[in-house]
Amino acid sequence: NRFFLGLFGLFILHSLGAQQLELFIPTGHTRQVQDIVVDADTTFVASIQNDNQIIIWDYQDQSQERVLRYHSGRVNDLEVIGGNIWSASDDGYLRAWDVAEGRMSAEVEVSEPVLAVRSFASQVVSVTKKGSIQRWDLTGRYADQEIKLKGKVKAVSNIMNGQLLIALEGGSIQKIDFSDFTAGPILETPVDVAALAISPGYFHVGSAQGELLTFQESDLKE
Repeated sequence: NRFFLGLFGLFILHSLGAQQLELFIPTGHTRQVQDIVVDADTTFVASIQNDNQIIIWDYQDQSQERVLRYHSGRVNDLEVIGGNIWSASDDGYLRAWDVAEGRMSAEVEVSEPVLAVRSFASQVVSVTKKGSIQRWDLTGRYADQEIKLKGKVKAVSNIMNGQLLIALEGGSIQKIDFSDFTAGPILETPVDVAALAISPGYFHVGSAQGELLTFQESDLKE
């Protein structure tokens, strides 16, 4: 019952049960924390700060273990998949990291800036800034056909029940259905979409202007 908030170079650990906030890792980041992931065994935390570094922390004693600097472009997203950390970068690569060994375990050349990495059914999903969605196996081999959206990607949701939401520049929200790997528009919004999330039966949209919109899935038609 815990989650992390990242802001201004600090981590905040929020305990839902006690409704308390405590500082986690008060030093190490020099910029705004952009993304945080925690492994399933809660042995490490990985974070990025809007540059080409991935910082690995020990979960228990809150110490910095190592810094991974193999990307040549900004790291945009992290995901824990199959026990490894996967990173998506502006350098056009997905990379998998064996945290225990401190080494890269797989590499995927996507060939254009990658905004997000997700996992579904033992596969790795890449979403590029130009709107390309592809699936790969855990070794980095190409596993499926490509979906190409018409527009620049602004935000990517979590995957739930085989669905992924992607917001395009201009306010169009597309739904990717992994049962047949197809895409289709489900909503046109008047806001500048900055964040997306899926919960059971609902789609959630956060705007750059501070608005939070919730839509019932059954009310949206493709």
